[in-house]
Amino acid sequence: CGDIGRELEATTNQPVLHMPPHTDVLTFGTTSNYRPLDLLVIGRRLREIYDPIHFHFNAQGRQRISVDLMTRTSNFTGSAEEECQIRMGAYARAKIAFCFEPSTSHPRFRGYSPMTERWPHAWATGCTVVGKRPTGHGVAELMDWPEAALELPDTPEDAIAYVSSVLEDTAGLERRRNLNFAEVARQHDSRYRLQKLLTALDVPLPDGLVDGLAKLDQIATDVRRETA
Repeated sequence: CGDIGRELEATTNQPVLHMPPHTDVLTFGTTSNYRPLDLLVIGRRLREIYDPIHFHFNAQGRQRISVDLMTRTSNFTGSAEEECQIRMGAYARAKIAFCFEPSTSHPRFRGYSPMTERWPHAWATGCTVVGKRPTGHGVAELMDWPEAALELPDTPEDAIAYVSSVLEDTAGLERRRNLNFAEVARQHDSRYRLQKLLTALDVPLPDGLVDGLAKLDQIATDVRRETA
C-alpha cells in the first residue's frame, strides 16, 4: 500500500513504485442495467453495520435480494479463473456493492487502510459502492470523482434507512453506474499499472498494450459523453 511504500523509501533510500489494485476493464467492465441483485458483499465487512443490513433486506416478505458471496471455502472446487468469473459476474448483476476499509477488519492489515481490489472490481462492473472509505496514503486520489463511495452511517438503523434511499433512487444508480465505469476505464485498468511499470523501467510499451490503452480512453470518453 502507499503507506508501506513511503516507509520502504525512507528505510532503504531507494525509489518504490506503488501499484494500487486494478482490474481488466476490457474483459469485465459493464454498464448493463440488468441488476437483479440489490445488494452484494464479498469478503471483509464491518459486521456490526453490515449484518443488520443483510438480515433486514433478506427478511421474509422483503422485495429485495441481498447476497453474501463466498467462493473461497472448502466447498468451492473451481479454479482461480473460474472464481474470478463468478465474482465479477456477481458484481455485474448488483445495484449496490459494499466495500469497507480494512484496517480494523483483519489483523493482517496491521492498522493500514489501503484501497483493496474489491473497489475497482465494483466500479468497473457499474455498481454503486456503499461502505467506509479507506484512509491510507494516496487513497483519496484513487477515488477522486463524485460519489465514488457513499459513506454508510454508523448505526444500523440509520444505515438501513440510507441503503433503502439509495436503492429507491434509480436515477442515482444509473448515474453512478456510468461514472464509476468511466473512471475505472480512465485510471484503474490493469494496463495502466503495466504501463507505469514499463515506463519506470524505461521499457518500450508493446503494441498490444498501446492498443488497449487507446480502447480504454475511447470507452471512458464515450461513456462520459453519453451521460453528460
